This record gives sequence, structure tokens and C-alpha cells, in this order.
Amino acid sequence: MHKYLLLTCLSLLTVTQLFSMDDANLTTDNLLDMDFDQLLEVEVSEVYGASKVQQKTTEAPSSVSIISSKDIKKFGFKTLGDAVASQSGFYTYYDRNYQYLGVRGFGRPGDYNTRILLMVDGQRMNDNIYDAASVGTDFPVELSLVDHIEVIRGPGSSLYGTSAFFAVINVVTKETKDFENGMFSAEIGSFSTDKETFLLSHAFENGANLLVSASRYQSDGEDLYFKEFDTPETNNGVAKNLDADRYKNLFIKASLGDFKVQAILNKRDKTLPTGAWGMEFNDPNAISTDEHGYLSIKHDKQLNDSWQISSQIAYNHYDYDGSYPYAEEGEIVVYKDDTPGSWVDGNIDLKFKQSETNQWLLGTYYYKNLKQNMRYYYDEETINEVDEKSDSYAFYLQNIYKYSDKLTFTSGVRYDNYETFGTTVNPRFAAVYQLQPLTSLKLLYGQAFRAPNIYERLYADGEDSQKENPNLNPEKIKTYEIVMEHYFKNSDSITLSGFYYKIDDLITQIEDEEDELFFYQNVDEVESKGLELSYKKSFDNGIKTGLNYTYANTVDSKTDKTLSNSPKHIGNIFASTPLFDEKYNLGTTLQYSAKRDNPNGETLDSFVVANMTLTADDVIKGLDISASVYNMFDTEYSSSPGEEHKMREIIQDGISARIKATYRF
Repeated sequence: MHKYLLLTCLSLLTVTQLFSMDDANLTTDNLLDMDFDQLLEVEVSEVYGASKVQQKTTEAPSSVSIISSKDIKKFGFKTLGDAVASQSGFYTYYDRNYQYLGVRGFGRPGDYNTRILLMVDGQRMNDNIYDAASVGTDFPVELSLVDHIEVIRGPGSSLYGTSAFFAVINVVTKETKDFENGMFSAEIGSFSTDKETFLLSHAFENGANLLVSASRYQSDGEDLYFKEFDTPETNNGVAKNLDADRYKNLFIKASLGDFKVQAILNKRDKTLPTGAWGMEFNDPNAISTDEHGYLSIKHDKQLNDSWQISSQIAYNHYDYDGSYPYAEEGEIVVYKDDTPGSWVDGNIDLKFKQSETNQWLLGTYYYKNLKQNMRYYYDEETINEVDEKSDSYAFYLQNIYKYSDKLTFTSGVRYDNYETFGTTVNPRFAAVYQLQPLTSLKLLYGQAFRAPNIYERLYADGEDSQKENPNLNPEKIKTYEIVMEHYFKNSDSITLSGFYYKIDDLITQIEDEEDELFFYQNVDEVESKGLELSYKKSFDNGIKTGLNYTYANTVDSKTDKTLSNSPKHIGNIFASTPLFDEKYNLGTTLQYSAKRDNPNGETLDSFVVANMTLTADDVIKGLDISASVYNMFDTEYSSSPGEEHKMREIIQDGISARIKATYRF
């Protein structure tokens, strides 16, 4: 660990010296000589979710990236996961059902993004059955409605509790003012894909605002070949017409005075082509259905110059239905999962500005599981059923103390009490030193936890393959990080960071040798050491380029073996090029992933995938058109499957295309 921290410190000192030089080759002058107006011209992104205070990313107590709506449009990101994976430290993998995010070398196949906290406008989105963060086509908000995405690396449990383990992703949606009266968009693409979105917005004379959006998406997918099923009895390994994906979304956002109301409803159906869990291969009855929604009410009130109170309460709903065909005595029997869940959560935050240099945040959070039901059955016969209700509550405290014009300390701690396992306390500390007006050095430390979910604790399928373990304890992580961020006078930027984290009591699915049933247990310990680099550069002709790179050596602490699905090297290169005039733009991305092992120890090849998007704004008044080509060189690459799959690799999509038209009225 010490050599990695030493290397990071030396790198930071070297780069800092470079920034201090009056070097024209770096396209920056001595920033200390810039006057106040010149400094204001430098665009530094801002973030809210890092500390529940609006602040520049250079001042935030975390390593933060901001993905703007312009980025989403110019680079043609199809899903939230695709957008986040364009940032340093993140990568995606897809098992032909759900899309997953790996973070800093940790992307365990078979998990459900449980170690990332996903929020929409500050509202928690992880469900109360699997604790999953939906980042693929099951994410319930259209990306065209997103203003920006806050990607906040590192532990966030001191503010947000469970799941804020590796990162917090806060999706900030657009407001009514971002649309005139509304819009309609339609797109078509490969694999018989089409999508429509209709949006209406209105600002009333009394100050109220209303935005309503509805979307429909459908894709037939492609016929997929899996060599592990290449026999005449299983259609020679071809899953035909079994990659379909369909969803419907409803999004409502309204505000009046200090109150904001937001509602989301999403339903998604996905056919399953992989024959997971020993299901009958190439059977159209293999389907998963997810439904997710919430209704939230927020209230923000500035009481006086020193005090502000914010509160939020939400009713949430989630339901997963799974259909699994099995061959029994010459007949196909369809087993089913039905897992409805509902819960209420809410928080009250009291902010106190003691002085210009000292700010406090005192908050409380309550989470009530109204329903956690898991039923496994076929026909009318119930094999196993669990019905549980539980609650948890938390108190948290944060202080931001500006010791001097250059040095700021952020410290916080949160106490959580769970009915299922007891209590946990998670602190964090950050020191941010402004080396120059636009250069910051951050020293970060934090602890986080992930509570075991009801699926891990209590799911069983009648002694077929899995049994329960109600005695699970929470996972724990400690993270140390050093970050240097610098903005140049033309808003170019560079970020370099080194990190080390250690996980204890990692929840892992293992097999009981006595009954050969799988169950979850706190058995593993993980360590990771790594470096991240991100650089963005703009040119006078309007071209914007950037790259990021991540090195992560993530190992099992007991065996010193690299984790499965853990590439040591990942990176992205992107460029945005105006064509003819500002109305036309060509966005290109290159994504690289080094080789990584699957759970069986077999190595999957490294790959480079190239995407390209051409956008044309105001072709006629109010009409925007874009055309995208994904995996434009038809690279063959694979994702690492979980142990529930027979195959050793899952082939990803080849070359595909999409055309989208948006009319603003």
C-alpha cells in the first residue's frame, strides 16, 4: 500500500510544480496574477450531492465528475450506465437482462449494483428487495429529461447510509423552464428498436410549474448463439427471439413556492436468452418484469440568513416478477417469483450557517418497510414465501469549516439503527487545500456500510438451489484517497487521484458442502489500490477532447488473487467536433477495458469499442436530429457472467445504429 501512496504523492507534487510554472505549453498563465473577473470566466462544475451544499467540484469533499445534458446528447449515451461508464473508475457489464456498473476494480458478477447509491433529485432509488440500482433500460427516467449527473466517488454513508459504499450517483432532472411548452421525440434503431417520448410543460401565472413526460420503448433484440448449448435438443445453441426489451415510463414534476412534488412510474419486461439457473434454453416463457415508482414531496425553507430547513417524504413501490421454465418429466413447468415491496422514507435537514467560515448540517432519516414479500411458486402451489416488515432510522451531523482562504475541513458522522442487525456508525473526513485559485489538493477518508438485503437473508427456493441465512451482518469499507484537481484559464481541467480501500465482511454466495445449496455469508475481504487520471482540453475552433484512465489492483485479501470481472486497466477517449457551424456536431468515444477473469478463472480478452454520434440542432425551427453508430467496428467482446449461468462468457452487442428526432414546440 505504501508504495502506491508514495507514487501518488510524487505524481501530485510533480504535476503541482508543472502547474506553478508560467509555461505557455500548458495553455495557462500564473493564475495568481489573474484578476477576479478573469477567474469568474473559468467554468468550474458544481455539485450538490457530495455534502448537500451547492459547491464547486474543486471544493467538494469527494472526487466528483459531472455529466451534462450536452454530453449525453453529443455522445449519444443510451443508458445511465453508459453515461457513468464514460467517467474514470467505472465500467459496465451486461448479462442480457440487467446492466451493471463496476467501480474501481470491483464488479462482482451476479450482484445487482447494491454497492452504489442511486438517487433522482436526491430521492433514493435502490429498491427494498434486492437493494438494486437500476442503470440500464430499467432506469425510470429518460436521459433527455436529465439536466446533469453527479458522479460522487468514495464512501457516502456519513450522509446517505446504506449502499453509498463505492459511489453516489445523483441524477438531477430538468425544470419546466428548460422546455418551452413541450417536446416530442421518436427514434428507431437496430434490432427492430423504437422509442417515443411525449412531454408537456407549463409555468402558471401564480408561480407554479408542471412537467409531465411519458415514454414507450421496445426492442426485439437479436438472435444469440451460446456454444455451451450447441446441441440439436437446444436449438443448436441459438436463442431465437428471446432478447426482447420493453418498457413504459411516466415522469411528473411540479412545484409551487417552497414545495416540490415528483412522481415516477416505470414498468419493464425483458425476455431471458441465457438459460440462467438451469432453465430450459430457448423457451419464450423465460421473462423478468420490473416495476418501480415513487411519489415524493419536498419542502425547502430559508428561515433567515443563518438557518435553512429541508424535508422530504416519499412513498415507494417495487415489484419483480420472474418466470422460469424447467423441463420435468417431459413437460415444461413454469416456476415464478413474485416479490412486491413498498416503503416510506423521509428526512429532515437543518442547516446552520454559524459564520462565513463555519457551516453545520444536522439531519435525521427514517425508513419504513411496509411490505417485503418474496413468493416462489408454480401454478397455485407456493414453494416458499417470506413476508417481512422492518424499519431503520438514522441521525447525521456534518461540519464544513474554512480554516483559512486556502484550507477547508469537512467532517461528518452518521448513526444508523436497523431492526434486523443493530447499529452502525460511519464517519468521514476531508481536507481540501487550495494550492492556487483553481487548483485543489484533497485528502479524503471515509467509512461506509451496506446492509444485507432481504433477498440475501431470506430467499429460498424449496431446497432446489438456494437457502436462507438470516444472520448476515453489514459489509464495511474504509477508503483513503488523495486527489488533485486543476482548472486552466480556458476551462480545461486535469484530475489525478490515488485510492486505497479495504472491505470487511463482504457478503458472498457460497455452496454448503453438506446439502449442496447456495447461501449468502460474510466471508470475504477485499483490498484495492489504484490511480485515476482525467484530462479535458478545448481548442479555439470548438473541438473538445478528453481522456480518462483508471488502474485498479483489486484482490481477495486472503488469497491475494485478483477478483473476477476486475480489469486492472480501463479508459476512455472522447472528442466533440463542430461541423460547418455550431448547429452540427460529431461526437466520438473509444472505450477500453483490459482482460479480466470470469468466476471460473478463465480469462476474457481485452477490447476497444468505438461509438459515434452526429447531431444537428434546429434543422428547422425546433427540430433536432441525431444519428448514432455503436460498436462501429463490430468488435467482438464479452461480459463476465455470474455463477447462475452455464456459459463462461456472454457476448455483447455488435454494431448497431440509432436515429432520433426531437421536436420542441
